[in-house]
Amino acid sequence: ITAGVGTYSASGSLTGASSGSFFKMVGVGIGLISQGTTGLVIGSTSTPGQIDAPWTFGGHPGMDYVTVPVTGSTTAGVNMSGWTVTWNGIAAIPMGGLAWGTGYTNGVGNLTWDGVYGDAYTLLYHGTVPAGDPSNFGGIQYALTLKGTVTAGQVTSPVPEPETYGMMVAGLGLLGFMVSRRKTV
Repeated sequence: ITAGVGTYSASGSLTGASSGSFFKMVGVGIGLISQGTTGLVIGSTSTPGQIDAPWTFGGHPGMDYVTVPVTGSTTAGVNMSGWTVTWNGIAAIPMGGLAWGTGYTNGVGNLTWDGVYGDAYTLLYHGTVPAGDPSNFGGIQYALTLKGTVTAGQVTSPVPEPETYGMMVAGLGLLGFMVSRRKTV
């Protein structure tokens, strides 16, 4: 996650973001986001502090996390239904629904990425604070912009023993033969 860079008024108040990652509560204010311990990990849930570092909104600290693994693609969109905010002592404010704005669907973020690890991405998401939420922001529209660089995750499967390499290569050759045979039939 690329840290958000703010724009400020003459009095020093945050008025917007000139680049990087941020969220906006429409008609209320903006918060700048920077990466936490891991950033957003596709296919995993998280806890506060993993995706982003603590941010401040309205003078109170908060963080984002996901309760449902984020999955999807650049064409189908990204499942953001588990996007959750902790803020001002409120442990869980679900932000995974009630999309607004043209081109947005409930619980789905729009991902732009060229598919090359090491290249930049932009994830845009719209949701609405649920009515009756203890934050007193119920019904307020929420826009999230995450920007950064996509990196490949660590491989967690064990490294094969040397004697298994021959079997793996033979198996891959057989698979290649089967795929190529299917294409020609």
